[in-house]
Amino acid sequence: MSASKTLDAAAAMALMDDSTELYQEIAQAYLQEIAELWPSLDGLLRQAQLSDAMRTLHTFKGLSLTVGANLLSEVCRDCELQCKSLQQGNRTLDDGARASMQQALEGAVAQTQLALLAVLAALDGGVQPKPDAASGSIPDLLADLHGLRALLAGSDMQALDRHAGLVLRYPAQREVLLSLSQAIKIFDFARAVVQCDELIRILTTISR
Repeated sequence: MSASKTLDAAAAMALMDDSTELYQEIAQAYLQEIAELWPSLDGLLRQAQLSDAMRTLHTFKGLSLTVGANLLSEVCRDCELQCKSLQQGNRTLDDGARASMQQALEGAVAQTQLALLAVLAALDGGVQPKPDAASGSIPDLLADLHGLRALLAGSDMQALDRHAGLVLRYPAQREVLLSLSQAIKIFDFARAVVQCDELIRILTTISR
């Protein structure tokens, strides 16, 4: 999916009278919010609190549209409809469906974070953001993620040091790396490998 389909910042700013300052303020807050989307939602789903889960998804659907994050808004809408169907059928989310929802949401969040951070970087530099804006450090980050993945796949504890160095080297991507960091923090290397694969896939697509 192209960056413009993931994030249409120009259209969102047009609705704010082209105020880059207002957009930056809202986007920065939004980045912090979406970093906690899945952890918050997962707790509600595990407790079968579908009404609260739907409210959360509905809120993030609207917030996403505010900054032009079309992809994440669409995924939130789909997940909200899925929860509504479960509630109407008096059913709960099984483990397989929960894992699929997690993958869809975390993937959309990661793509949105990357696109939004690139736009904010362009705005900070006084450059009008382009739909295909991408971080200049993506090739280096990709190489480091491949190296980290190899250590994680081999259950090599050096992965902890490699990850710590990666976070320090790419401070602007810290929110993008949040899900990966959370998995490594609890020594869930299998999940961390999956997170690495997802980030590598997304970054490779964006850098093309």
